Amino acid sequence: MCSEHKMRMAEKQAAGLKNFYAAGTEMLTVDKKDKARLMELAAKYRLSPERLTVARRFARRYSEAEFAELISLRKPDGNLLHVGYVLFLLALNWQTKGEKQVRSALQREAAENGWTAPELRAVITQRYSKKASPCGRNHRELPLGVLIENAHSVVCNLLARLQCSDRIDLRSVPRLKDLQSEIWALDGVIPGEKKAA
Repeated sequence: MCSEHKMRMAEKQAAGLKNFYAAGTEMLTVDKKDKARLMELAAKYRLSPERLTVARRFARRYSEAEFAELISLRKPDGNLLHVGYVLFLLALNWQTKGEKQVRSALQREAAENGWTAPELRAVITQRYSKKASPCGRNHRELPLGVLIENAHSVVCNLLARLQCSDRIDLRSVPRLKDLQSEIWALDGVIPGEKKAA
């Protein structure tokens, strides 16, 4: 049952990553000033306008072949490098062929070593600190969407572990699923955080 759950989790992550890339690809054809079209795409892909901007950057920096390579990578636990990883992979420009080869090797290393998204961020910061910081900002100033994605990733991993454990009272799982829903509901609602228009 546990391996079946892991397969479903990996399929869900792949679907989320494909949705994110498809949104970005479609965003490449949209004028940034066309608010009506942006809202339409936000509803279609179930992403905030801020996340659509990140998706656009993702589609611009990853060709279809590069995306296919990314989505084919699996960590030892069977999970893939989901959207939370992409946010940190986009912290560096990766424009030249050589830079893209470095990015490809870094992605493979992250998958082979089973790094979490924060571990990938730490490696990027350590190796390329002069070239990048996460999302070009101090970690305390990460966009709300990035913080939500990180919190969502932690809850997803915790849910997967709890559902595979025979030592856990499964009555706690629905509460975690409620927490997961609350995390996503935070998008644009936290006081003091600007909601992208």
